[in-house]
Amino acid sequence: MKKNLYKSVSLAVLTLFAAACQNNDDFGSAYDNDSNAVIVNASIGVRTQTRVSTESESVDKWDNGDAFSVKGGATKKTATYTYDGNTWTIGSDYLTWNSIGTNDFTAWYPSTATYTVFNLPVDQKTGISSADWMTASATGISKPENKQLDLQFSHKLTKVIVNVTEYGSEFGDQAPTITNVYFMMPSNQTSTGATLPTGYKFIYPFESAQNGRPSYTGIILPGTYTSGATFINMEVTPAGSSTGQNLKVVVPETLVTTGLEAGKAYAFNLKIGKVGASVRSVSVVERDNEDIGSGEATEKEEGYKIGDLYPDDTNPVGVVFAVNGKSGKVVGFEETTNLAWGPTGEIGTSDDGAENMAKIQTIEEWETKYPAFEWCANRSAVDGKNWYLPSQKEVEAIIPNITAINEVIKALGKNAIAGYWWTSTESATDATNKAFVAGPTGAKGQDQAKTTASAVLRVRAILAF
Repeated sequence: MKKNLYKSVSLAVLTLFAAACQNNDDFGSAYDNDSNAVIVNASIGVRTQTRVSTESESVDKWDNGDAFSVKGGATKKTATYTYDGNTWTIGSDYLTWNSIGTNDFTAWYPSTATYTVFNLPVDQKTGISSADWMTASATGISKPENKQLDLQFSHKLTKVIVNVTEYGSEFGDQAPTITNVYFMMPSNQTSTGATLPTGYKFIYPFESAQNGRPSYTGIILPGTYTSGATFINMEVTPAGSSTGQNLKVVVPETLVTTGLEAGKAYAFNLKIGKVGASVRSVSVVERDNEDIGSGEATEKEEGYKIGDLYPDDTNPVGVVFAVNGKSGKVVGFEETTNLAWGPTGEIGTSDDGAENMAKIQTIEEWETKYPAFEWCANRSAVDGKNWYLPSQKEVEAIIPNITAINEVIKALGKNAIAGYWWTSTESATDATNKAFVAGPTGAKGQDQAKTTASAVLRVRAILAF
């Protein structure tokens, strides 16, 4: 048997009010005449427009069929309240106050969850509203004269909005088709009680449109990511083509250091190219204080990110592997093998590859004496920035992000980074005869005779911007 429940204000402001209709006979006289019957007044944070909705293209509101549960009171039963698009109804059990002692209550949304356990749905294309796990509690309270129980729900998970705000010039005036979008979960999850089904590490987001371009909204587990990990995956097919390109968006640095926090909403603006996609800006708000819906982020545009193509998606020459504000470093696509470092004799190199290159270039006939350096110097400059042979530290800086960087390189049909490279750093123990080689496989590095030309000794240039 169900009893209709009125809301305290209109749906426009979305405050949920589950209360008894004193003239409704669905429960007979038991509920209406029960002086201890609980009237539930439920809100979300300090604002009410913070629910994720399927029906309203990710604008937060309650949907038809939404249901939350409340447990506690004198009987410690569980009552479930369901929204039918106009009113809230209560199931066969209603709650009562303990009129003598104090009362404890817990509540949760959706009703299919519990206060402590929630299974996050993978497919949120149509079920995102049921992915927004929220809980509330009220403990040690006495029965009030109006019999009203005030519950303030809080979000347990993280809302992520991804807006496509820019396309690369290579698409011309025809936007590509974007399919198979999914958000990866953080590798270091901080949520207690929420899990994905066994074997899953991603969710399919709800798809909508913002300013005529695709927008994707999903609820994911809070936590931090590993540097260089994939954040978003998608398939991009240019207009008029039947062949799509799988693109991976590398996690922004803020998701490595700070991560995604429970109860917050994050909006990411993306630029989509034929061979790469990158985060251009990020906006973060407290979901209980302000709702950003699916609107564009308002923070200033960020610079390059690790995994971005440089200088742009149209004519890339390499991949960004290190960033520091607006500056950073790029590893080139081109690679050669079988080059010697140079003759014996100590040069006095440092951890700065550009500085090492400058030292070498002061030596008479350096172009013929130092083949590895000469090959790097002969790469075409980019926006006035010259290529150079990286130092040991610079090569090792690529290692944490090698998987993501190689994905970008391979997507362009270029040779992935592998094996050991020459660095411009001389051996710490025998600088006269040996230089350091480093690489992304196995150990980080080893000393190698400077004059040795071997197939495993590769050369790949970098530049700083």
